[in-house]
Amino acid sequence: EDLITYAEYKQFPIIPCNLCGSQENLQRQNIKAMLVDWDAKTPGRVESIFKSIQNVSPSQLADRGLFDFINLPIDREAQKAEYEFAEATV
Repeated sequence: EDLITYAEYKQFPIIPCNLCGSQENLQRQNIKAMLVDWDAKTPGRVESIFKSIQNVSPSQLADRGLFDFINLPIDREAQKAEYEFAEATV
């Protein structure tokens, strides 16, 4: 929705492309249907997912080229912090 609004604001030309929908075994339509279904069943879910993938630190990517896991100092003797909801019951 935001892309459509932005494209209209910037007056980008619409370039027709038959390639995307004409290839076999593409998941584009399945993913689109899944996102539409999620948005209908749980409004805000799709936005939440896409916002969360914009806020990732290099250590969360498990890429040794982006984060030095080898030299990461770990104090195994330190007392572990209590989780905020450790005592919660479900």
